[in-house]
Amino acid sequence: MDIEAFTTICESLSPDDAVNLLNEYFSLLVEIINHHGGVVNQFQGDAMLVTFNIPVVDANHAADAVQTAVEIQLALAEHIFCHGEKMVTRIGVNTGNIVTGSVSANDRLNYTAHGDTVSVAARLGSLNKEFGSRVMVSGETKSLAESKLDSIVDFNAKGELLIRGKSEAVKVYEVISKS
Repeated sequence: MDIEAFTTICESLSPDDAVNLLNEYFSLLVEIINHHGGVVNQFQGDAMLVTFNIPVVDANHAADAVQTAVEIQLALAEHIFCHGEKMVTRIGVNTGNIVTGSVSANDRLNYTAHGDTVSVAARLGSLNKEFGSRVMVSGETKSLAESKLDSIVDFNAKGELLIRGKSEAVKVYEVISKS
């Protein structure tokens, strides 16, 4: 997930104000993520890498991830940030196998998640720019989450799309809250 137009937002902020804005933003979102059993693996500039089902097993991980994305969108629609404006966030959710662990170089160590599943999730987040949407999920995520969320979201098919870096098309769905 990342903030839409963050570079433009920061043009009018001092570095300290940009950090304060990010701290406020991350605090709001992490509370929602924690509530649904997600784990923030990394903060990357204005983005976060979040996993579900690792390190704690969660049989409903796909539904929890989608519900988290929806609740984040609802919270952001209401919240006015310290710079006096709302912020729009684009989220991509994918389900599949990943590896988590420490990646290091000499005296630097970072815990993270890697794998094709992580890359596709990032690409799905970016696809929101193209479709003017806020939350995109893969077909795998939809199939695991749909029955648990049918009363709170609709999945709008965007088709089987070639995603940058992938040789096979991915089924893509926009998540639309019924709230």
